[in-house]
Amino acid sequence: MFQLFGLFGSFLSASSAIREGKERRRQYEQEAKEFELEKTQTEIQGLEAHNMRLAQLDEASDMNSAMFGQLNRDESSDRSIRAFKKKQQDIATKDVKTSDTKYHFASLKLTRAADESRRKGIAAESAAKAKAMSTLFSGLNNYSKV
Repeated sequence: MFQLFGLFGSFLSASSAIREGKERRRQYEQEAKEFELEKTQTEIQGLEAHNMRLAQLDEASDMNSAMFGQLNRDESSDRSIRAFKKKQQDIATKDVKTSDTKYHFASLKLTRAADESRRKGIAAESAAKAKAMSTLFSGLNNYSKV
């Protein structure tokens, strides 16, 4: 009779281990979804920074054109103005590329974190199944010894 209780306990323990593994996998999956949401937010921030820098360049170019116009300098024929504008364009382009790269790598880091979280969830569920099987076999072995 007591051997049946032991066998029943083994089944309960195995069932509990499987439920625990599924829950841990669900938690890791939720964590992965949070990483993916953060990745999307990071990509949006990167696009905003990109667009903001280009808008700043346009605004600065317009102000510089107005200032050069007030000074009666012809932008199309004045080499120093063209050189100045080219330098401003080069600086803005470098800023945009740097910003884009920064946000791109942040996005990749979050993708890796989400993938790692999913891998941990799968591993936790597999480990729980192995523990459940071990518990069942041990219980069956103990029951068969009687």
